[in-house]
Amino acid sequence: MAHRMKTLMTLFLIGIYLFTVGCATVMNGTSQDIGIASSPAGSEAYINPGNVKVITPGTVTLKRKNSYSIAFKKEGYEDGSATISSSASGWMWGNIVLGGLIGLAIDLISGGGYKLEPNNVLVQLQNKFIQPEVVPQQLSTPESQPKEQEKKIETLENELKKIEKMKSDGLINEEEYLKLKEKIINQY
Repeated sequence: MAHRMKTLMTLFLIGIYLFTVGCATVMNGTSQDIGIASSPAGSEAYINPGNVKVITPGTVTLKRKNSYSIAFKKEGYEDGSATISSSASGWMWGNIVLGGLIGLAIDLISGGGYKLEPNNVLVQLQNKFIQPEVVPQQLSTPESQPKEQEKKIETLENELKKIEKMKSDGLINEEEYLKLKEKIINQY
């Protein structure tokens, strides 16, 4: 009789546990790892709420129940931004089958009933120093053509010197340098 009572008590406690623990919380957990990257790498990513700072590329563990905004900063580049959104997880439907309202409430309060999207964030930062020049079109005369050509060559050389200095100062890598060089040359 004592053995039977002990077995019934164990089954009762297991039943209460299954009834009160949210399905999504058990399956998902209350936080999620998110990959944070930028081009160029080495940017500072500030994630709010929570005031978390990550140097890109990196991974951060975030609570599932919040949506987040990310501000990217890197010297020599325009600031960038991204958003991570929280939405209902498919695991919450498990509460209808297994956990009932108590399980649903646990999932909503703990955050386990949510998922964060996207799983990976990549932001392309724009270089502050390289901007296409807007030159008004003028009618050229045969006398002004050599002067205009000289100006274009001088401007091209100056732009190329700027990106060469950025590369030597470590503000851009070799790959970024080559892309910018090609873009500048194609403009002229």
